[in-house]
Amino acid sequence: MRARLPWMSLADRRRWRSARTVTDLGQCMADWLEGRIASWPGYQPNFGPDEETADLVPILAAVNHAGYLTTGSQPGLEGPGFDGSHWRQRAAVDGHISDPVLLRAIVNAADTAGLFIGMQDMIPDRTDSGLIVTTVDGEPYTWFGDRLSYRDLRTIWPTIHREAFHAVGTSVHLTLVSPEFGEDGQYLWKVLEEALAAVADLDTSEPACIVCGCTDANPCPGGCAWVAGVQSAALCTACRGQAPDDLTIHVL
Repeated sequence: MRARLPWMSLADRRRWRSARTVTDLGQCMADWLEGRIASWPGYQPNFGPDEETADLVPILAAVNHAGYLTTGSQPGLEGPGFDGSHWRQRAAVDGHISDPVLLRAIVNAADTAGLFIGMQDMIPDRTDSGLIVTTVDGEPYTWFGDRLSYRDLRTIWPTIHREAFHAVGTSVHLTLVSPEFGEDGQYLWKVLEEALAAVADLDTSEPACIVCGCTDANPCPGGCAWVAGVQSAALCTACRGQAPDDLTIHVL
């Protein structure tokens, strides 16, 4: 008799299909992390977070609620593995962000703390290489942050709504990795907490660039100004060439 394969429940499928944005998907991922959803697309159905990430659930859920849709994470560990080999892991997190203010806050905090940062997006020539996060007996074993092709994204997100898939595909793929292997790199999670606190303290009435998230109080390196004539959003001069196609700019 053939074994019955596990499937995502209809309720879970409908929940994920209801998402339209990266932020919506982040809410679903937080629900999965905290046990309110049993499955997520691209992962084995009816399985929750791995045991090694159990202690990370609170911060991972928090960043997903904030809009950083995480698709991979691991703590910093070092020691013998299941096969007797010597395993070394860097604390790392991988995912997608569409909110420029949140992106800037996390990247600024990560840069200040000396974390390795990888970013992939739709902007030409802004592609970082994957980062080694695990070694076995001194040899590279796994990477985070490699550039994701359309096929890769479809494997990770096979059943979500087309609007949500487009949102993921056009978002920034952000990877953060501690330089240190083992528990010495666990400060990465504190850095994320600090970034979320910084976002919470922001004056939401202050305009922020739709591309990079800069503000009057926190401008781009080297300085920038606001592009005149932009409707319904703020765009700084450093990002004028990277404006979304649907952003209307009236030349004054």
